[in-house]
Amino acid sequence: MKALTDFTDYREFLNYYVSHPSAQRGLRAEMAKAMQCQAAYLSQVLNGNAELTEDHAFRLVNHLQFNKADKDYFMLLVRISRASSHELKSHLKDQAKAIAKAVSKIDDRVTAKKLSEDDAFTKFYFGSWIPNAIHVALSSPHYQTPASLAKRLGLPEKKVLEVLQALEENHLAVRKGKGEWSYQGANFHLPKASPLEINYQIHNRLQAIKALQASNEQDLHVSAVFTVGEEDYKALRKMFLDAVEKAHKKIAAGESEELYGMSLDLFRVV
Repeated sequence: MKALTDFTDYREFLNYYVSHPSAQRGLRAEMAKAMQCQAAYLSQVLNGNAELTEDHAFRLVNHLQFNKADKDYFMLLVRISRASSHELKSHLKDQAKAIAKAVSKIDDRVTAKKLSEDDAFTKFYFGSWIPNAIHVALSSPHYQTPASLAKRLGLPEKKVLEVLQALEENHLAVRKGKGEWSYQGANFHLPKASPLEINYQIHNRLQAIKALQASNEQDLHVSAVFTVGEEDYKALRKMFLDAVEKAHKKIAAGESEELYGMSLDLFRVV
């Protein structure tokens, strides 16, 4: 299914949405009810004989459970269509283009602190998988001592302690006494083009290979090579970005118990 940001006219999107093969029966009536308008009025909108009001549009995007970026984009499309001056239309279109560009970037889809790759600690933190794994593992009550971390991650206890001390110096770990430590700080994210990010991604995929060799039945490993059209590829990319955004929110809101890893690749075969 095409993404909302593939459209520059809200009517074109709505007509596509309600006529898509996956659309449920009675969808138009359901949408009209959610917007608190007559079904006949919605039909006039879809046929180009009427405009949605901003109130109707806002009720609709809430009903369809759009994420914030899609809500903002749809509302802009409605405002563009309703705008009477060329200057205002042009101004709103620029805003819509900015949102469409942003939603295609993973950097803008996750809530995380942006880091400077020139910082010495940043280079240390993303120099391998170890500092990040230890930092995150500290949020679990099961892994808050050098011994438990060393056993869980298969590392020398001396190495774990060195990392813990570096994390403490940068306010990412706190000593609790009796050899225990706790998590502090926030999630970090590097720009996609950063050499450190590339190195970090490679290290995480090496961990995925180790997990694949361990053959844990609860793990999920999927690989495929396929051919699709350009529009379908864009739709898949949007689908995965949405999934990453939802997963990030679920992880942030969930309990900290066991340590897991995730890698996701969707790419043109070289």
